[in-house]
Amino acid sequence: MSIFPHGDVPAVEVVPVGDLPDVIVRGVARTVEETIEVAPTIRDPISPPEDADLESFRDAAAYQRAVGEASDADHVVGITDDDLAWHRYDSDAEEYVVDDEIFGLGEVGGSVAVVSLPKLVDDDPPRERIPGRVRKVTRRFVGMLFGYQDCTDCVNEASPDLAALDEKPEDFCEDCGRRLRDPETAPEPDDWHVRTGELEEFQRLMEGDYHLWEYPLVALGRILVALDPVRRRLPSLPSLPRPARAAVHESYRVARFWVLVIAFLGSVVAVAAGLYGVHESFVGSEPSDVAAWGILAASLLLGWILFEVLRAVFGGVLLGLYLGFTGQSGPEE
Repeated sequence: MSIFPHGDVPAVEVVPVGDLPDVIVRGVARTVEETIEVAPTIRDPISPPEDADLESFRDAAAYQRAVGEASDADHVVGITDDDLAWHRYDSDAEEYVVDDEIFGLGEVGGSVAVVSLPKLVDDDPPRERIPGRVRKVTRRFVGMLFGYQDCTDCVNEASPDLAALDEKPEDFCEDCGRRLRDPETAPEPDDWHVRTGELEEFQRLMEGDYHLWEYPLVALGRILVALDPVRRRLPSLPSLPRPARAAVHESYRVARFWVLVIAFLGSVVAVAAGLYGVHESFVGSEPSDVAAWGILAASLLLGWILFEVLRAVFGGVLLGLYLGFTGQSGPEE
């Protein structure tokens, strides 16, 4: 089965930025054609954008804009011999940083990507790896333009460095390749995005095509919404006397304390049982005194982590149900 089984094909172009050897430009175009079975048009080279300096590098976003402005095709792949970097937000540092460890720039579902050659070349032999690196990066960016997310054991897998780039496959995995050819998932105009598993799941949920047993919280939410009119008709309960309210509050505090204690101990016991089983599987005997103390110490630490995670998840679920039920969800205005 061919790619684009619906008959329509996107317009695709390759745009060199600056003076590049013809063999490299045609190699990128050939990779695009091998990937989507559509021969791209090779445009005349454009000049690198002015005022695109970013520290000691060139601003990848400026190159992406320049390539996009030079073409009106559905998807455009630019290629440059300039060393690119880009501004990205570092959530840990809570600030924008200059990321110069990139092989180009593209975005999932976008229309323009730029391949940068300098970081694909290193001083270590064998240099015959370089053409394969260019093909992988080009194919990865083409996949992103057609809407592919990261995918393991696939050319769509993210590559943070040259070692990861060299290790990953040069082609799509079976599932990603199938989605380009399957009439149910193949890209169509006008966006030319492949229907990925994540997109299918999202659209299925939006269309209400799901079973309530798959999403029990949805079922609970529907029950609460259905009961809301009944709740509104119920008479308001009289306020409790102050001593009674104090007693209820104190009882809640005591109950909450012991529930948390029991949950923590349960987490520790669960982790200890798991570690004990792992030890017995690998060693084949009862743990020694030293190993037992080690299991206990690890269980306390890992049990506390598990307890905090479960506590956060459970608390978030309850808060979400409360906000959704009381109509307080949504952005602040």
